[in-house]
Amino acid sequence: MIFHKSQKAGAFPGFFFLTVWLLAGLRAQAQVDAPELTNLYALDKAPFYHGVASGDPLHERVIIWTRVTPPRHQQVQVQWKVATDAAFKHIVQKGQVLTDSSRDYTVKVDIGGLRPGKTYYYGFEALGGHSMTGRTKTAAKDAKELRFGFVSCSNYQAGFFHAYGLLAEQEGLDAVVHLGDYIYEYPAKVYGDTTLHRFHIPRHEVVTVKDYRQRYNQYHLDSSLVKLRAKYPMINIWDDHEIANNANREGAANHNPSEEGTYQQRKQSAKTAFFEWLPVREQQGERLYRAFNFGKLLQLVVLDERLQRDRPPRNIDRPRYQDSTRTMLGQEQRDWLLNKLQQPYRWQVIGNQVVFGGVNIAFQKPERPRYMDMWDGYPFEKQRIIRHLRKRVSSQVLFVTGDFHSSLALDVTEDYLNPASYNGESGKGAIASEWVVPSITAANYDYYMPMEQAREIARLHRLPQYNPHMRYIDLTKHGFVVLRINRKEAVGQYFYVHDLADPQAGGQAGPALKVKHGEAHMQIIK
Repeated sequence: MIFHKSQKAGAFPGFFFLTVWLLAGLRAQAQVDAPELTNLYALDKAPFYHGVASGDPLHERVIIWTRVTPPRHQQVQVQWKVATDAAFKHIVQKGQVLTDSSRDYTVKVDIGGLRPGKTYYYGFEALGGHSMTGRTKTAAKDAKELRFGFVSCSNYQAGFFHAYGLLAEQEGLDAVVHLGDYIYEYPAKVYGDTTLHRFHIPRHEVVTVKDYRQRYNQYHLDSSLVKLRAKYPMINIWDDHEIANNANREGAANHNPSEEGTYQQRKQSAKTAFFEWLPVREQQGERLYRAFNFGKLLQLVVLDERLQRDRPPRNIDRPRYQDSTRTMLGQEQRDWLLNKLQQPYRWQVIGNQVVFGGVNIAFQKPERPRYMDMWDGYPFEKQRIIRHLRKRVSSQVLFVTGDFHSSLALDVTEDYLNPASYNGESGKGAIASEWVVPSITAANYDYYMPMEQAREIARLHRLPQYNPHMRYIDLTKHGFVVLRINRKEAVGQYFYVHDLADPQAGGQAGPALKVKHGEAHMQIIK
């Protein structure tokens, strides 16, 4: 789709001078961006090499985004338009905004005065060029059915992003929710597939604001991601790799203060680039957890479980594990969440970074039967939320979770290993449901071990003596989840790509799991 601008056909001299200007600008681009990045720029997209995006849809508002790349450091005036049609014959909003190097030439406009549940088209002009046309949608107030795409864990070096492209081909989505690990901080040739030659830029580990900006710049040149961002509004939440591996309030496993400066400086640099390069509505204090309502049918809550949390314990036998004051959310966010869950929506969907329902791996590591990096590492706060879920009157809660690089579907229970509180066969005792989405590309189990061994571990996970609450598991595939919700039921379907190394390989639908309203027990649809 093209953001239309009147032109005379066959105007060869104008085309010639435009081509000369573009070539000169591309050569001069090193003044603004690193040569490694400008080598990836498609000349015909100048100066909007990174496409367009929209996000954080409300009933009457949505954010539109782009990045304009000038031939030299300068302040740039960017015009924007929003219309009800792709040809821009019926413009409902227009304006202009300035950008410069202080925002890395990104543009973000919060458009108000729109109508609920309506599709709009938008585009930008600057420096004599025009962007592609984006499509977006405001949050519905009275929809009978809603559909969302859920994605997570997109490591540029681990494979092509064609899962994003396949998701863009899904029709009728209300939004795409990215659950985090949108970028990875690692240097080139670390944690990925070197045979693909998709090496990170900059080549070193990202630490400074310049580094993070370059990494987002590179990711947003991927054609599949450009396609998805232009078609649907996105709701983004960070996980840990937007900063550093296993990040928490105090630090990160992949941060070395003696070589990389203070963790607080690095965190602030990462947050700056995140808010510049993504269509996220900036709140007071750069708080990221927030909620979106789609009429009385659904409220979507997205949480920040990395930058708010205390450092997790190493195992269940450590004193830190027994500390009842330790928190995943922080008091302010926890109180906010509990208040949101009291509100009378038919469904409440929680966009969640780490697994809430729990995974028992005693068969694999008897000395470490729980993943401490998940909600199981914060048992007192987890139980507090579970008690709150038991008291709900009208809303039914669904967790949709990233981070794990695998597909899991779980009944959320008070204690899945206690037959008195949960029956895995009937689902009696289930109080919520959880879909864990696969990664777009980030390594899953067959990255670390042979495929047959990974499949055997998946089989052991499903044994009733370990995880009776687990309804489905796959540890080797990559893709996304589409969640469809109406008054009667919620259905989450998995979709998988065939081959990360071949963007033309396509994909296929995986299993779908259904939850009826009033029954938290998940069932695979045959």
